[in-house]
Amino acid sequence: MVRKLCSHCKSKITLPKTAYDDIKDILPKDFQFYKSNGCEKCAQTGYMGREMLSEILIVSEKISTMIAQGSSKENIKKQALDEGFVDMYRDGVLRAAKGITTIEEVIRVAKG
Repeated sequence: MVRKLCSHCKSKITLPKTAYDDIKDILPKDFQFYKSNGCEKCAQTGYMGREMLSEILIVSEKISTMIAQGSSKENIKKQALDEGFVDMYRDGVLRAAKGITTIEEVIRVAKG
């Protein structure tokens, strides 16, 4: 669960180049990142509510075979990503890019 930005006081930001470079391959065409500021509505926290990050792996025939043959976790994940799998970190980056949460929240929850 990540904290959701307060819609009353969030403000647009541009990510530092190093942070952008780390996630540029994940970003949709139209994106905007925000930061939390704090206001009376959110008790000066900058956040209101929570949002779930999720990942659902559909086990295809290919992945099933890889599991049965004892393939490495990395190879299975690569195959899953090739088949459209969105892991929790990527899901979080997409939510941050839509202004739902901050990239810092995503890193705190899903990358650590």
